[in-house]
Amino acid sequence: MNTFRTEYEQGAVFYEGPDDGFIKVDVKDVELSVQSFAREVANKLWNIEFYVSDLYEGRLHLTTKLHIHTKGQPFFLGNIYREGNKFGVWSRRISNNKKPNASESVNFKTALRNAAKHLQLWDVAELAGRPAYSYRLERGTRIATIRDEVSASLERIGVVNEKAPAFKYLLTEINGNRYVGEELRADVDKYMQQKAAHKELKDSGRFPLFVYVSKDTNNYDCMDVMHIDADFASSDTVRTTIAKRLHDWDALFQQLLPKLSVLNVMKEREYVSGAGMKYSDNMFLVVSDDDDGAT
Repeated sequence: MNTFRTEYEQGAVFYEGPDDGFIKVDVKDVELSVQSFAREVANKLWNIEFYVSDLYEGRLHLTTKLHIHTKGQPFFLGNIYREGNKFGVWSRRISNNKKPNASESVNFKTALRNAAKHLQLWDVAELAGRPAYSYRLERGTRIATIRDEVSASLERIGVVNEKAPAFKYLLTEINGNRYVGEELRADVDKYMQQKAAHKELKDSGRFPLFVYVSKDTNNYDCMDVMHIDADFASSDTVRTTIAKRLHDWDALFQQLLPKLSVLNVMKEREYVSGAGMKYSDNMFLVVSDDDDGAT
């Protein structure tokens, strides 16, 4: 499976959208000094909407910062603002040591170019970053828990590992259907079950399919999907395949529906062996049937 490395932002502040305590506004209702800037940004960027914090409800005329959103995106592209005589743009795509993630200019045309350059759509690999890292941690915790249970079972049996001569002899006796004691037989059975569960967990789920459920610009239901390499997911990078967009006429779209239905009733960020994990209401990581990264 060919994967590509993508860096993504760690800060929770970048992952805010309209439903996170914001209200939609009309440009004419906000502070006068930012209105002309907002109108020209709306002309530059296609089909955007402006939002402000709901703390400004009832006093919109005081706000000089507008969050930018567009259809089909789960989070804001960034925001624009007016500070003194400067027109500012704030975005995850801006690198600025003096004022993090911000670009300001007293020149109106320069500020508009900054908005057009930096207020970019989220790509699917960016969206997969935090869910993939959460998936890796949850899956790793589950594997470690079962590994500890396996070790505890061996301890109850009274051996260090399954290669111990005493354990091999014990298995020979059990396989020969000879009596070894009910309690000891139960401990061995439990160990074998836990060992099988540990192997299944380790052997599956490394290359889950990240699924982002949304609507396209024509209001059709769609899924953006890509495989992620869970073992290489970190707090700021993710390795993925190239994303594909699916609609309900695609076979894989239909194949994923029952799996998403199962995950959708689970708690968020709870790893389910053999199924995957629900990260949010529209982001899932689905364990593939073959888990080899092929779709």
